[in-house]
Order: sequence, then structure tokens, then C-alpha cells
Amino acid sequence: MLFENTFKKIYAVYGKDALRFKSSPGSGKFSISFFEAVALGIAQNIDKLPSDSALKKKIDSIGNDADYKIATGAGKNANYRIPKLLTLGKKHFKNG
Repeated sequence: MLFENTFKKIYAVYGKDALRFKSSPGSGKFSISFFEAVALGIAQNIDKLPSDSALKKKIDSIGNDADYKIATGAGKNANYRIPKLLTLGKKHFKNG
């Protein structure tokens, strides 16, 4: 249920482009790290998310977060990256 609700919320904010997260606007490259940060963060805050417009701004801004850049820099593997993105996402998508 949490998985389904997470992606319903992402779809509500982004529509048909919901799973086309890019590492930077216009780059044309799908970013697994960006996707992980967004999906994990929304899932952890599913019952306390901001409005859709505020959520879209939070999604659009996560790639500029210093902690995101550290967690996803060159040479970072999933064992390092995912725990960092889990913590970042929880904090970043918290309502308020």
C-alpha cells in the first residue's frame, strides 16, 4: 500500500512525466539517485506531505541540496548512497 500511495502521489504532482526524473533539467538522462531520493523521501512522509505545488518545488530542488550532491558524487555505490538518500529524503520532504 505504501508503495502504491507513494507513486500515486508522485504521479499526482508530475502526471505522465512522473518517472522521468532527470539529474538536471534538460539533461535527458534518467537519474537513479534522484529517483531514489524522491521516492524514499515521499514514502517516509506519505501522511505528512505538503501541498502538491509545494511538493513539486521540493522535488525540483532536491538535486541542489548539498547532502544530495555528497551522497551521489562520483564513485558512490548503492551501499553508501541509499542510506544517505533515505535520511536526506525523510528530512527534505517533511511538511513544514
